[in-house]
Amino acid sequence: FPSHDTPKRENNKNWLLWGVLFYYSTPYLCDPKNSIEVEGKSIARIWVEENLNLIRVSIPKPTEHARNLFHLSAAMYDALSMYDERAVGWQFQKKISERGGTLNRDRNAAISFAAYRILTHRYRSKESTVNKEALELSLKRMREKFISLCYNPDFTFPYSDHPASIGNAIANTYIQYGMGDGANEINDYSGTTGYRAMNPPLQTSIGWYDQFIHNNAGSFQNPNRWHVS
Repeated sequence: FPSHDTPKRENNKNWLLWGVLFYYSTPYLCDPKNSIEVEGKSIARIWVEENLNLIRVSIPKPTEHARNLFHLSAAMYDALSMYDERAVGWQFQKKISERGGTLNRDRNAAISFAAYRILTHRYRSKESTVNKEALELSLKRMREKFISLCYNPDFTFPYSDHPASIGNAIANTYIQYGMGDGANEINDYSGTTGYRAMNPPLQTSIGWYDQFIHNNAGSFQNPNRWHVS
């Protein structure tokens, strides 16, 4: 026989469902500040610093990190250019004509959503990290930073003129661009040219004096060519 509290349970499930739907469709968790600076910094500086935090727990790969920093900076500029009549974006060139009195808030949101999406995509599944636990902690802290700015990290809708959706759309554009720019990101940036270093990898367990002066390790063959670390 059905329980007397069955209708109540069904009602609770409906409320829970509506709550979940509301959360995932809400870009702001509170009211973001309508100012140029946030926490005493520009919004761009905040996200560049987050990128640097992620670099610190990744294996040193200069070209890969330079690419991430460039794409992050370019995406943030594209978000900025949407609210400027003269600026021209690089990969995303849409313009917002109605800016109202919330220009700084809207611009910061578009920049933040674009930056957060790109960084989480580039670092969330990396195998080449110095410390996976440190990377997970850095990603967790970046999510907390995003939330502290009043943004919903689970809002991923890209198809509207809302600043958060615009940021998501910009991020999607750069993610798709990165899949075909020749970096071979999908295969963890493995080489595709067939290049082989003349010098074998450095043996970090051997002192530099023995390795470079006496060459006991046999790893220093040509000082004028790239030395893999």
